[in-house]
Amino acid sequence: MIVDKKIISAFNFLNEHWVLLTTAIVLLSALTGYLFTEFYYSEFGVDFLHFSELSDLVLLPIINRHFTLAIGLAVILACLIIRGGYLLVVRSEYYAAKKKEVGIVRFIIGGLAFVIYTPIFAILSVGVFFYPFQEINAKINKTKSGLSGYYSVVYSKNENHLSCVNLVGSTTANLIFWQSEKQETIIIPRSQVIKIVVMVAAPPEINPSKIDPAKVKEYERWANKIKKKCIHIKVLGQVSGS
Repeated sequence: MIVDKKIISAFNFLNEHWVLLTTAIVLLSALTGYLFTEFYYSEFGVDFLHFSELSDLVLLPIINRHFTLAIGLAVILACLIIRGGYLLVVRSEYYAAKKKEVGIVRFIIGGLAFVIYTPIFAILSVGVFFYPFQEINAKINKTKSGLSGYYSVVYSKNENHLSCVNLVGSTTANLIFWQSEKQETIIIPRSQVIKIVVMVAAPPEINPSKIDPAKVKEYERWANKIKKKCIHIKVLGQVSGS
């Protein structure tokens, strides 16, 4: 097997500096995670970077655990592909130059890395970008349509009071709420918060393709609580959607 020297050099470099490559993947993924977070908060008119601290950026991978899991798998697969390519291309070329046969185990390991791991890596890479967008859009729609938990907040020395607000998210220093009645976002420093009370917990998840009667009844009880405790709130979500 005759392989271009540039390809051999590339695989040699990747094999010797795989830590550098995986670090680059992690950094790129962290940046992507920040962009997704910025997109989420921008839908509520909040500049996440302006209200966040360094610790918030560090915690993004932990908060977005599904995203982090996908990144971890992508890094592992990338390492397997690099190692497999090295075994299949570089070492095979070495054995060919020495006029020796390539070991069957080495050939199988290298071949599997390309045939199996490469398409999985490609699919996973696409999923890393599209899955979070679906999750974020679903969360935004739930909050703005009223399908989330409702809180009562007492804050500041004057004990100002917010009632029937939805929690959008939080940073190290701030809590971010959505007030559906006025369609506005309220940001309260954590240091000013005196008390937070859960008025109505989040509604049950209902699968539109398979509606569970028990879940529907639970949702109806939830909707009745909203009507009693938050008279001015109009829930836009339907029983058939989650």
